[in-house]
Amino acid sequence: QILGIESYYDERSNYLYYHRHDFTYYFRTCESREIFASDQSDLIWDETNKPLYTDFSELMQLHGAGMIPDLLSPNMTSELRGSVLRMNANEPTHKMFDLKEKGNRWSLRLNPLDLTNDPHRSVQRALKEIAAHPVFRTTLEQLLGDDPAIVEIAAITSDPGAPGQDWHSDTWGDAASVTLGRRHSSMYSLFLYLQDTDASMGPTGFCPGTHMCTDSMEDCPCFFATPKAGTGVILNSQIVHQGSENTAYLKEDGTRVMFIVTFASRPRPGTEHRQLPLGSVYGIPWYMWGHNLYELDNMMDVHWNWKHALGIQKAGKHWGINYLLGAIAAHSENAKNEIEPQPEWFLDRPVWEEFQEIALEWLVVAIAAFVAVWVLHALLMLTVAYTKRCDWELVDHNIRALGGMVKPVFSINLFVTLLITGSYYGFTQTQWAQDVKSGERFHSIPFHPYVELDTSPEWYAEKVVQPRGIDILYSERLDAYYTFRNTYFYDFHPGNWFFRGLLAEVAETYRNAPRETQLNFIETDVMTRLNSERRFLVQDHYGHWVTMETEGVDIPGLIRDELMGVLYPVVRMLGKEIDFIRSQCKYADGGRGYGAMAGPKTALSKYHIPALVENLREQFTKESWRAEKAKATKQNSANAWSSGRRLIRLDVKMMTGSKVTNHRSAIIKEDGLFRAAFLKGRREDFEAWF
Repeated sequence: QILGIESYYDERSNYLYYHRHDFTYYFRTCESREIFASDQSDLIWDETNKPLYTDFSELMQLHGAGMIPDLLSPNMTSELRGSVLRMNANEPTHKMFDLKEKGNRWSLRLNPLDLTNDPHRSVQRALKEIAAHPVFRTTLEQLLGDDPAIVEIAAITSDPGAPGQDWHSDTWGDAASVTLGRRHSSMYSLFLYLQDTDASMGPTGFCPGTHMCTDSMEDCPCFFATPKAGTGVILNSQIVHQGSENTAYLKEDGTRVMFIVTFASRPRPGTEHRQLPLGSVYGIPWYMWGHNLYELDNMMDVHWNWKHALGIQKAGKHWGINYLLGAIAAHSENAKNEIEPQPEWFLDRPVWEEFQEIALEWLVVAIAAFVAVWVLHALLMLTVAYTKRCDWELVDHNIRALGGMVKPVFSINLFVTLLITGSYYGFTQTQWAQDVKSGERFHSIPFHPYVELDTSPEWYAEKVVQPRGIDILYSERLDAYYTFRNTYFYDFHPGNWFFRGLLAEVAETYRNAPRETQLNFIETDVMTRLNSERRFLVQDHYGHWVTMETEGVDIPGLIRDELMGVLYPVVRMLGKEIDFIRSQCKYADGGRGYGAMAGPKTALSKYHIPALVENLREQFTKESWRAEKAKATKQNSANAWSSGRRLIRLDVKMMTGSKVTNHRSAIIKEDGLFRAAFLKGRREDFEAWF
């Protein structure tokens, strides 16, 4: 189905103002020619699609969605469906969360510990089985890092008659990793189908590729997934999707039940403090916050409790996202649908305001009663004094007794009101709260302040360009280890995806060409096939995109280096590690944090370390090194160079989940890159750079 959609996210009056200097992408409009999937067969992880991608996470990054058949066993799927329907029937409505077009559609925050409605622990056992699925687990950890945090456990049910939702994203494009990749973490949801679903049952529709578009869509292909029971669909929180209309009136059981679990990167104290993306309702009970993927393995043995939710105690090996931090993101939806430069909803403000309103109401009632009693007392005293028809002392005693009852009520309500107001004000003055308001708590990266073109010099404004889908983009702003696979985000921009496909196509031809003709091959063949319409753009210090020509970049040299990365993936991986080190030197952020790190204002970080690692990068990509590497094995190379040349052997390590995986090794000649004293017998120090 082809849909023309003008705008799919909530408009806010000042969304462009929100930390523009942190932008890592641009507000992009999706076009149909930039989408690489046309139906659900392009997204299924099966024998047809596996040869096309390095792994399932690459498919996910390109399309923003992917499908894993038989993620949950048939018996477990059926049992879980029954438990969810029972919870829907028995849980009070206040446990439901807001959902678009709610008629005949229920949204329930699931409590995995609810043994009343789930005596056989179906939810717990299903979560354990999901977490143990090798493709699902590996993909999550590649996209979000090891042991990602759980931020949603929910179920959405639609009966025949449920209306279709509008097309939407679960998070705001201007407050998510798509545009602010160093401020907000990525987020992925598992939509698990608990029954065979056909087109009449209101299946979920989604538009592949729109997870990288934040402005609008122009005739992008969208389709509705109709998989078998037990199939898991993983969606990027930014992808455009909808729950369609359920018209299965004639089916014996036309109810569609979807089990949803959502994950985001867990906190990593001391190295990164990204915030959850904004705009999602985060359908999880407050007492279920604070848990991670690994804890699903043994949740039936370790009792989850409120201490984990409030961040007082760890439930497993790592800290999860606690309730207060989750409320920061969840309650942004209530902040008048706009993002404040200094958000005050970080204190879960609606809850505080509700307490204050209740206390003030009772205080007003108490004051009114107190005043009424004394007015009545005064009137009775005047009446008694005027008529002298009753016992004045008895009347006075009764009135004073009534006033004595009102006075404590007044005092208690005044105390509670002052306590709540004082606590709220006092908490806002804590360092934690001030860090949230200033942006320090979520580690605002000290990129150069954004420059408005209206106030910039004319010579600068003239060189700024608006990126397009066909352009090839480069930026240093995602060079941080904690962005995980998102550090390669630009590879999946349409122009970059075409460029990398072209490099893969010509790499062997380039390798086999005579050395004296390789540069000419790049200029006459590769650059010709890119054609003049595709521009090489780079994001400058001020956050704007400019052409590489205006920045003096050697584009043929850039293409040569990229070809080296295609021919030898280890070279590209080492280059990315060097980018992390440079980011740590420049912004005091992005490095892996092994050992002591010099401050960004020191000469070591400003000059010496960048020069050192750039020299090392040059050695990785040198044509002479490539030729030597292709000719001989590591042992032969060592024998050939042993006379007068010392060798350094780098065991290249790459983090995969919580394990360290050794990849191929690189042999590099020591050409004065390091001092002999540093090299002599200090292999561990050398490896620490990586």
